[in-house]
Amino acid sequence: MSLARLLGVAFPPDWADRHGHPEEALAEAVRTLGPEAVRRAAEELDDIAGRGLCDMQLDALLAFECDCHLRPAETGRSPAGWLAWLAQSLDAAKGCGHFRSVER
Repeated sequence: MSLARLLGVAFPPDWADRHGHPEEALAEAVRTLGPEAVRRAAEELDDIAGRGLCDMQLDALLAFECDCHLRPAETGRSPAGWLAWLAQSLDAAKGCGHFRSVER
């Protein structure tokens, strides 16, 4: 699962110690994994968005299926809102080989 790989690289248990903000952690993971991995992760994220999961299910998916150690509530967003931010961020990065931050 490319999304799990991306989120695992971006948000391991010590992500907050290594990066000041989620945007920085995601940017490094995008640069590390490259555009093809970003494209596949974005496709998986689109599939997840189409499942109609509630916030509790999305939070569990992030924590247990994706091994993501960032909780969306830490960012002030709901799980659905954080995944929407992630989708925008990945769309900005797709095909260009680097990460461009989006508005919070």
